[in-house]
Amino acid sequence: MSFITYIFSTILLSWVGCVVYLGFRWTRPTSTARRGMLWMVILLSLTIPLTPAFFQQATGAVGQVQGVTTVPTVTVFSPVPVGTDNINEFCHCASPHAGDVIMYQASRVYDGILTHRGWILIALVLATFLVSLRLALRLTALVRVTRRCRNERIEVMGKKVWLVRGVPRLTAGSLRLGGKYIFWHPSLDVLPEAEQQAILLHEYAHICQCNTYEKLFFGFLQSIWILNPIYYFFAQELELLSEYMADEYAASRFGNRKNYAQLLFVVKSSKKFAAVNFFRGSKLKARVAQVLKQPETPKVHLFPAFVLGLILLFPGEFFAENLIREKVKDIRLYELLSKENHQTGKQEFCKKCAYEAVESACN
Repeated sequence: MSFITYIFSTILLSWVGCVVYLGFRWTRPTSTARRGMLWMVILLSLTIPLTPAFFQQATGAVGQVQGVTTVPTVTVFSPVPVGTDNINEFCHCASPHAGDVIMYQASRVYDGILTHRGWILIALVLATFLVSLRLALRLTALVRVTRRCRNERIEVMGKKVWLVRGVPRLTAGSLRLGGKYIFWHPSLDVLPEAEQQAILLHEYAHICQCNTYEKLFFGFLQSIWILNPIYYFFAQELELLSEYMADEYAASRFGNRKNYAQLLFVVKSSKKFAAVNFFRGSKLKARVAQVLKQPETPKVHLFPAFVLGLILLFPGEFFAENLIREKVKDIRLYELLSKENHQTGKQEFCKKCAYEAVESACN
């Protein structure tokens, strides 16, 4: 159950982190700050379940479990369920009390999890393998084609990069893996020199952001978060923030923001650039607005906003951690009672003894 538990733990933590991120975004931080906070949420969601303390069983009072209900006390003097003649047959507590009695009731949800957990694990491992294999094959093919088609060495912002022409199904883009590459479509050669330079600056900004490694990471992350809607929100948000930062990098050096925004529309609308993917997509309007908008005054200054995000993030993550830990304990308790019920037909159990058995099995 550990791998399955880890996946669902990270998913729940990502939901909590998403709420905190949306609150942080409300403070109007810069794109760089938003990207940093988003990565912090993702990394905490993935690493907190790996900490040694995550699955330590909580001490003290425990709550009710689905499929396990507390038996009402018949009388304050009744230490064990009605029909039990020998206290030692019921439990080994020094002073058993009727308030500690729980009753087993079947749960289809927990029975389904326990019955099919092997298949669930196989499906998750297979999905992870297939997604990883697909990513590795595509990456290998891209690297081979890139090295075969690279044409010339150019200089952008004082750094040497390879300008790659004629790669099938690739237009303007960038790659940073075993080298720095910028893909170039022949139709872009008709643009004025300044506009060509703006496109090169935009793609060079993606290289500086290490977006290739980011996409690789998210490709592997999809194998375990494929059913997590927050994954797709995070991926779209990071892609948009990356474009914002690249646009800002290029526009600030292009010299005129309005001309840069016009370049976006030209490449998007002109028929002679129909094959060019650069600047295309449903986020074009948002990117143009981001380039042209006047700098806004943050509702909260960056440092207080970042501290506020951390204050909200860590308690939220640990709240989710405790919730997951208790749910795991509930499933293990149900498994113990279900096994005992099928073997002996017994329905009433001592809560203290049952939890002691679960904790000893976990330790």
